[in-house]
Amino acid sequence: MTNPPEELTVDPAFYGKYCDAHDHPVLAAHGVPDLAVHWIRYQALEMLKRLPETAQAMILNGGRIAIKEKTQLLTEIPEYNELYALYPGYDWDTLPGIGAVMELPVTSTTEENVLC
Repeated sequence: MTNPPEELTVDPAFYGKYCDAHDHPVLAAHGVPDLAVHWIRYQALEMLKRLPETAQAMILNGGRIAIKEKTQLLTEIPEYNELYALYPGYDWDTLPGIGAVMELPVTSTTEENVLC
């Protein structure tokens, strides 16, 4: 577990934790327990080891995983700051996390979904 590397160009005010899942960045907010970050990394490795083509496509498209603290809103994840403008008519902050799409290649979850 380290601080996010500079080459990822992520917001250091939000992201304070990083680990690598075979070239898939797993990023977490400062207050997320280390156990949650390690568990998500393990799950990503297990899911993608049987899908090498999918894993490579995710890497090429800038895919990453973001974990927020249970008290944070979804749109506090920096990549999701514009969700309400991009996709109006939905209350995004009621969700604990969402899957990635090409326009926003970030899969997210909250620590409470990992450590329940």
